[in-house]
Amino acid sequence: MVVPDEIVSAACHGDTAAIQAWFSTGTRDPDELVDGENTLLYAATWGGHCETMRLLLQMGAGVNARSDAGRETPLHAAAMQGHHDAAVLLLDRGALVDARAGLGSTPLKYAVQHAQRSDPDRCDIIRLLLRRGATLDARVDGWLRARRQWLDWLDAEAVASRSKATALLADVRLAGGTWSSYLRVPRKRLLALRVLCERGRATTDDDLLRRLFPAVRKKEDGAADEPPPPAVPLPKEVFWLVCEFLRCDRDDE
Repeated sequence: MVVPDEIVSAACHGDTAAIQAWFSTGTRDPDELVDGENTLLYAATWGGHCETMRLLLQMGAGVNARSDAGRETPLHAAAMQGHHDAAVLLLDRGALVDARAGLGSTPLKYAVQHAQRSDPDRCDIIRLLLRRGATLDARVDGWLRARRQWLDWLDAEAVASRSKATALLADVRLAGGTWSSYLRVPRKRLLALRVLCERGRATTDDDLLRRLFPAVRKKEDGAADEPPPPAVPLPKEVFWLVCEFLRCDRDDE
């Protein structure tokens, strides 16, 4: 069965009514490849048309159905185009977050490439994929060379000349390659700060913190003022101030 050109155009432009009318006229295969390449769901996702995507999924479109040439899923399309809401919809419907395209590329890699092309400091879809379980260091059988190139591109030593997006990925990679391991790093540091504060061993050489928490030192009568030490002890209250800051500054993207 050949998908009519007008239905292909409807999917690309988010004309949900036209697609619904087409499905109501007979038995249709929602995963029929358009021009032998992509599905209607892929086409709708490419444009970020969530309402059309919902209709196609309701009609039975496969959320992980692949294109013929590149072996890409609709989630790859959402990542390539930077459509955050479309990616959320697909993931909620069971899209494979680490699905491999023909050359082993994952949606996460496409999301990074989109950020580099359009907005190097945009990280919302990258965070989304990482929160949903995307990994940086997963093996791709038969494509180890591509995998090495991908990891080399994320090398932490070269991130300074790149963007927030690649810096974020470098930090995740250094933390273990998953979002959960990345989130555990500040928690471990916070616990270490608590222990140091409780034992009176937390110190700082930061100028601002030295002014906020000056060292408590007894001065003899007539003695000249002495410069503060290079590192001053931090009071126990610092730990709770940090906790309060983290609650106020939490990233909910």
